[in-house]
Amino acid sequence: MIMIFALISGFNLNSNTDSSSAFVEIESNKKSDALFATLAIQLTDQNGGYDRAIATLTELIKAARDQAFQNNLTWRKTEELCTVSKYKLNERQEFFDGNLNNYVKERLETDQINAESKDLISFKEKSVSAYKEILEREKTLHSNENAKLKSVVELLEEGVKRTDIAISAVQNWTTEVQNNDVVNKINDVTYTYKKVNNFKVVIPASVLREGYKNSQVRHRILAWLGQLKVLFYDQMNQYVQIAKNRAHLGKAIENEIIDIAAYLQKEVKHLKKNVGNYKNIIEDLSKNKENYDMLSAKNRDLIDANNEYCRDEQESYLKLKADFEDSVELYSKIRLYFKENYANIKEFLKNKYRNIQ
Repeated sequence: MIMIFALISGFNLNSNTDSSSAFVEIESNKKSDALFATLAIQLTDQNGGYDRAIATLTELIKAARDQAFQNNLTWRKTEELCTVSKYKLNERQEFFDGNLNNYVKERLETDQINAESKDLISFKEKSVSAYKEILEREKTLHSNENAKLKSVVELLEEGVKRTDIAISAVQNWTTEVQNNDVVNKINDVTYTYKKVNNFKVVIPASVLREGYKNSQVRHRILAWLGQLKVLFYDQMNQYVQIAKNRAHLGKAIENEIIDIAAYLQKEVKHLKKNVGNYKNIIEDLSKNKENYDMLSAKNRDLIDANNEYCRDEQESYLKLKADFEDSVELYSKIRLYFKENYANIKEFLKNKYRNIQ
C-alpha cells in the first residue's frame, strides 16, 4: 500500500476557484485536502503523472475496502466473543441463582439437611478444582498477552531509534552517492511502521532522487520522519498503557477467581464440620445464602459491564464502517472526476500547489 505522503507534510488546501457542484462536494470533504496535495506531487512529473495518480486513487479505494473487510472480520470475532461471554455469564448467573433457591429450599427441608450437605460438599470440591483450572488458564492467557504487548513496545522503541538514524542521514545528505544509504535507513523506519500498523508507507522515488540537491525536499522528508517519530512515541505510550490496564484487569480477574475458590474451600470445610449437626447446618445455610447473594450481585455487575463493552465495540465498529464506506465513495468520485476532467483538475492542482513543484 502507498501511504499518502502529503497527509503529514503540512499542505493546506484553500480553494479559490469556481468548481462544478460535484467538485465542490468533493473538495468540501476533509479527506480530499491531503489527497489533492498527493496528486499534485504525482503530476509534477511529466512522464506518467496521470497513470500514477489513477493508480494511487485505485490503491486508496482498495486499501479502504481492505480496511473495511478487516473491520468486519474484527467485529465478527468480537461479536462471537460477546456471545460466548454473555452465555457464560448468564449460565453462571443461573448457577448462582439456582444455588440461592436451593439454599432457601434446603432451609425449609430440614429433614434432608444432612444428606444434602454431603452432596454440596462433593459439588463444591469439584467447583474448587474447576476454579483452579480456570485460574491457571487465565494466568497463561495474561502472560501471553503481556509478552505480545511487550514485543510491540520493543519494536516501537526500535522504530524511534531507526527514525533518529534516518533523520541524521537525511540531515547530512549532500551527494548522490548517499542516496542508497538514505533510502535504506528510511526503509528501516517504514518497515517498523508496517510491522506495527500492518500498513506500508512509501516516499515516491522521484522525491528521493532529488533529496540530496533539494533542501525543500529534505525538509519535507525530515518533517515526515519527525512526525513518524512522534507517532511511534504515541503508539509506544498507548501500548504501555494498554499493557498496564490489561495487567491490572488480569490481576483483578485472577484475584476474583482466587477469592471464589477460597470461599468455596472455606464453605466445604464448614459443611464437613457441620454434617449431622442440624442447628449448625441451618446457620451455615443462612450464611451461604448471603454469600451467594453477594456472588450473584457481582455476577450481575459483570453482565452489565460485558453488555456495555459489547455495545461500545459495536458502536466503534459501526463508526469505522461508516468512515471506510465514506472513503471508498470519496476516492471513487475523485477518480471518476479525475478521468472525466483531467485537464481542468491538473491545471487546478498545478496552480494550487506551485510550492510542490
